Amino acid sequence: MNDVAKVVPVQTGFRIDDDYLTVTMLAAGLARTLRRRSASGRGAGRDSDGLLPAAWRVAFSRLWWRCHEQGVAAPDSDLVLLEWCTTPFAVWDVALRLSEADLQHCLLVGDELSDFAEQSARLGGGDIEAEWQENRVYAALRAAAQANADFRAGGSGQP
Repeated sequence: MNDVAKVVPVQTGFRIDDDYLTVTMLAAGLARTLRRRSASGRGAGRDSDGLLPAAWRVAFSRLWWRCHEQGVAAPDSDLVLLEWCTTPFAVWDVALRLSEADLQHCLLVGDELSDFAEQSARLGGGDIEAEWQENRVYAALRAAAQANADFRAGGSGQP
């Protein structure tokens, strides 16, 4: 007899933290873009390949898919998305699953990151998506271990 608890598999579809991941990646991309602009203004060496940061590009794609899922028009250029970033998430064409408080924030205030974006960008270190996936796998492993421990403690007999 198999003594391993039956654990509900981790959902691979949409999760609430997916929109937070998208916002974090947008903020990280904006922060890197602003750092590049600041460095070029100081005459620092050319640290850019001319492309927008990877975090921005991936976030743009993720946002495009969210718009597609909801049947709303996605931003058709980076400039349009930059314009969206100056408005609170609550007025974006796409409905993001963020807390009520977070929906009142925007990512850009004038030419600078908002406090919300600064905080989000600090969370987005290296490979943001990989880190979030790692956290999801770790949470699933902990849930499976806990379910197995609960199953064994429930009087299942021999291991």
